[in-house]
Amino acid sequence: MKPSFVDLFLKYGVHTDKETIHHYGFWYDRWLGDHENMSRILELGCDCFGCGGLLAFSEYFPNAAVVGLDIHYHKIADEARQNNRISLVTGNVYQYETTTMIRNQFPAPFQLIVDDCLHDPEDQLKAFRLWSPLLATDGLYLIEDIYDLSQLSQILSLWTLDWDITLGDSRELFSGTYKESLMLCLRRRCPEQSPV
Repeated sequence: MKPSFVDLFLKYGVHTDKETIHHYGFWYDRWLGDHENMSRILELGCDCFGCGGLLAFSEYFPNAAVVGLDIHYHKIADEARQNNRISLVTGNVYQYETTTMIRNQFPAPFQLIVDDCLHDPEDQLKAFRLWSPLLATDGLYLIEDIYDLSQLSQILSLWTLDWDITLGDSRELFSGTYKESLMLCLRRRCPEQSPV
């Protein structure tokens, strides 16, 4: 039986806070459970704890090329360095030149992009604007660590109608969960799904 994201985030818990602090595994299982054939994944800001998210993605999606992007790497888990399906790229998430570099190195679109970078709404919006063009049609763009719902409205008002947006609030499901435990799932609509 395939492990859940809850299980994988706990397995790599020393290298990620996705389950140990935020309880995001529930939302990953809900949003990605029917996407078993993802072949290209990009995580922005992957090295805070040692690239555990990349390890979980590579195990959950055994045929996927997994790319991690961070401005510096200082805590990389040995398993991430040794995994031939994980590519670690150094660059500034908030610079257009970095998106060009990634597009040139990995030309096919990504089915999943995860933003685990700076947790400020303006930075999250800037990252979304820079990186969402690299997302496949019907791809998923996940934003972790939204501080609170009052900031959410200013972010959502700037996004277009080309996206289905779902909020994952772990605070409602798990008592004692860290205050930043909100995340968004944005699904790019296929052109025929866009509202008229």
